[in-house]
Amino acid sequence: MMETARAKPVALPAPDCDLLTGIEQVAQWYGITEGQVRARIAHGEIVVFKIAGRNTIYALKSDQNDLWKKQAETYRAI
Repeated sequence: MMETARAKPVALPAPDCDLLTGIEQVAQWYGITEGQVRARIAHGEIVVFKIAGRNTIYALKSDQNDLWKKQAETYRAI
C-alpha cells in the first residue's frame, strides 16, 4: 500500500506575537490553503508587506483584524 504525502505542520508564532512570516504561516492562521492566500493577497483581501531585498512576505495579525472590522462596519452601514 502506498503512503500519502502529509503536509509538514507549520508552527504559528506565540498568540501575543503580531507577525506572521511567510505564506505558510498566513495560510495556517487563516485556516486556508497557500493558493487561497495568494489569491486573496492579489485581490487585496489580505494585507502583506516585504522587507527590502527579501522575497518573504510578512503579515501583521492586527492589520488583518483592522481590515475585518472596517469591512464589517461597511457591511452594517448598508
